[in-house]
Order: sequence, then structure tokens, then C-alpha cells
Amino acid sequence: PNPALELAFTLEPKHASQAAQVYRALLARDPDDRAALLGLARVDRSQQRLEDARVIYERMLKKDPWDADALNGLAWL
Repeated sequence: PNPALELAFTLEPKHASQAAQVYRALLARDPDDRAALLGLARVDRSQQRLEDARVIYERMLKKDPWDADALNGLAWL
């Protein structure tokens, strides 16, 4: 388990901006961190930053066109 990832996930419901900061920090270390990408996209979607979320989901689908989580997230936009 990744403590930073767990912290961000816990922060999401009530502290979205702080969760986004943690996800961005994780992505700065590993731009392909799938869990951090999904988390940031969820935060973007919850904050109505739909274009930002779409970019993340599409980025994930370029790497894996059958990523069910990315496809599902994109469908919710």
C-alpha cells in the first residue's frame, strides 16, 4: 500500500483540492501511476473540471484502450 495514495483517497470527499495536490505530487514522481491518474480524474470530475478529467481518461486509454476504469470514467462525463 502507498500511504500517500491512501491519504489522497481519504481526502477526496471533503478536501478535494488537497487530494488533487497529493495526486499531482505522486504523478510528478511517476507520470504513469494509474491509481493517481484515476484519483485526479475523479477529483476533476467532482469539481466539474470535466475537460481536465477527459484529458486524463484519454491519456490512460492511449496506454490501454481497454482500461475499464478509464472507459467508465469517460462515460460519466
